[in-house]
Amino acid sequence: MPAIKNIRKPGFGKQFKVVLTSNYEKGRDSLIASIKAKHADLLVEDLVPEPSKWVVMFRNAMTQSYEEGGIIPTSDDAWCWSMWSGYLKNDSGKKTQEWFDKHHCPAKHLHTSGHASVADLRAVANAINAKQVIPVHGTDWAGETDIPNLRHLKNGEPLCL
Repeated sequence: MPAIKNIRKPGFGKQFKVVLTSNYEKGRDSLIASIKAKHADLLVEDLVPEPSKWVVMFRNAMTQSYEEGGIIPTSDDAWCWSMWSGYLKNDSGKKTQEWFDKHHCPAKHLHTSGHASVADLRAVANAINAKQVIPVHGTDWAGETDIPNLRHLKNGEPLCL
């Protein structure tokens, strides 16, 4: 069984920075202090001088802070939607697409799934020496999966931690 050597852990690199937007900071003083203590934080304005240097995560709640700070996508940029494309049809997805479309920023759709294969789950469970593995949904977990400490819960069955 191959060992998993590159499982990311908190504080995984100096290249990781947190962009603090004005709407996110409101009422979260202790969280913001914690982020600033652990990461070299950035303000939205810090992205402006070298926009080609950054890859940023975007959420609709960031729109106002990005626009006020001068972070506006252009046709030279691209945005990636990494969830199921059907989510672009709900209100939040439409809002995201409209913001980038308004600025003529092309989309790159990459579906990344949170659904790991049985082999991947087995490898992670072994790598972290899992005390319990509780599948939420996906494959037929009643069959032989050879995942250590696999625990089946019935729909609606409570689990006390």
